[in-house]
Amino acid sequence: MTPQEVEGHSKQSAVQRLASLPLVSSTCLLLSVVYCAAKETHPYVKSLCEATESGVKTIASLAAPSITPVVNRLQPQIDSANDVACKCLDKVEEALPILNQPLEQVLNLHVSLCIPFD
Repeated sequence: MTPQEVEGHSKQSAVQRLASLPLVSSTCLLLSVVYCAAKETHPYVKSLCEATESGVKTIASLAAPSITPVVNRLQPQIDSANDVACKCLDKVEEALPILNQPLEQVLNLHVSLCIPFD
């Protein structure tokens, strides 16, 4: 158990924080929809994507047991890297408040800036 878990809360990972930003999460959702639509529209693309997905799942399931001891051994370094990444993410969020807006809102803002007012 990590010291943070002992204190009664677990530490948030930088990856989770990044993925939960509205701009990032809405962009990922859009890309997922486009990916699924492309698979359903084009049979050759669907076959290629499904083969690739299957290969990645197989590799991941085979690699997971052998990588676990390495991850456990490097956990202090991983925690330090996560702390640094979280601090950097704090600065990026402060500098770029647009990250807290969903993709649709960002696109609407940019479209409205491009349309000339007469």
